[in-house]
Amino acid sequence: MVLCDERFAITFDQSVSDRGGLVIEAHADVRREVTGLGVPLGAIGVFERPPVRDVNDLCASARRIVLLDCVDNPSNVGSIARSAAALGWDALVLDSTSSDPLARRALRVSMGTTFRVGFARTDDLGTLIDRLNRDGVTTISLTPRRDSGPVENLSEIQNLQERVAIVLGSERQGVRAEITERCSRAVRIEMAEEVDSLNVATAAAIACWALR
Repeated sequence: MVLCDERFAITFDQSVSDRGGLVIEAHADVRREVTGLGVPLGAIGVFERPPVRDVNDLCASARRIVLLDCVDNPSNVGSIARSAAALGWDALVLDSTSSDPLARRALRVSMGTTFRVGFARTDDLGTLIDRLNRDGVTTISLTPRRDSGPVENLSEIQNLQERVAIVLGSERQGVRAEITERCSRAVRIEMAEEVDSLNVATAAAIACWALR
C-alpha cells in the first residue's frame, strides 16, 4: 500500500496496482501523522517483506560478497548496500547482531538499492568464512591493524573470475580478532598518521571499488 499526495498518486497508481497493491491519496496532515516525523512525506509505502534468503544458497551463487560483523547502525548498513550495488557486488551477509537492511533508515540511505543486492543472515560468521575458504573464495578482513597489507596490493586477485568476500566490522571494535584470524588475509586502507580509522560505510565503498 502507498499513501501519497495527488502528484505521486498519479505517478504510482498503475505500477502499484499491477503488482496487487493499493494507492491511497491523503492530505498532508494525515501523512504527517502517519510518519510520526512531523514531515508530510510525499509518498509512504508499506510492503510485505521478501522471504529471507538461505545464506548457503546465496553465497554459492555469488562472486562478490560483503560480510558484516556487528554493524548495528542502520545508516551504515544502508550505505554499504548502496556501495555494493553500485560497484557490482552481488551478496550481503549480516551476522545476527547487525542491523536490519530493510529497516526504514537503512532503506532510505540505500536509496532502495538494498533490493538489488541479495542478502541473508548467519548465526555463525566464523563457520561461514571457513566454508567460503574451503569453496575457494578469497576472504578478506578489512582492519586498521598495522600488520595487515595495504588494500592497493590486492591487484593480484582482481580477476573477475575469482570469488571474493570482504568482512567489515563495527565502528566500535572493527572486525573481531577471531573473525580476522579465519580469513584468507587482512588488509588496511592507508590513512594519515593522525587518523586511526574510517567510517565503516566509507571503508566499504573503498574496498568494494578496489575489488569491483
